[in-house]
Amino acid sequence: MPDAPRDEQDVLVNLLRSEGDRLRAVDPPLLTPAGGWRTRTGGMPCWRSVYPYDGAEDPSMEITIALEGEAGRYHAESDIGTFDGHVMALLQTGPQLRDLEELLAMLRQFFTDNTDLSVSLARQR
Repeated sequence: MPDAPRDEQDVLVNLLRSEGDRLRAVDPPLLTPAGGWRTRTGGMPCWRSVYPYDGAEDPSMEITIALEGEAGRYHAESDIGTFDGHVMALLQTGPQLRDLEELLAMLRQFFTDNTDLSVSLARQR
């Protein structure tokens, strides 16, 4: 699979950063770094780790997005879970390839629908 444009990865990381902003609006001491990388096959996994307070050794939870596809059309999987790997909510867009804007709308809705879960997991110590 060819690499997707860097802009698309930046859009995903920015979406995760905005989700971190929403969590910090509810609980300001939360720390919410986000990042991403590109795989050899052109996939784009991105993540947001949430630390319950400054100085916490490990994150309390993570939100991930994995995007696969080509030519501006992708499918995505996103999960909200504990840092030790327990997935608490999962979005899979299926095999149908969609444009990035459609996927972003689906991801935003998934994050909105799971706000209470995210806040609860983020506050765990």
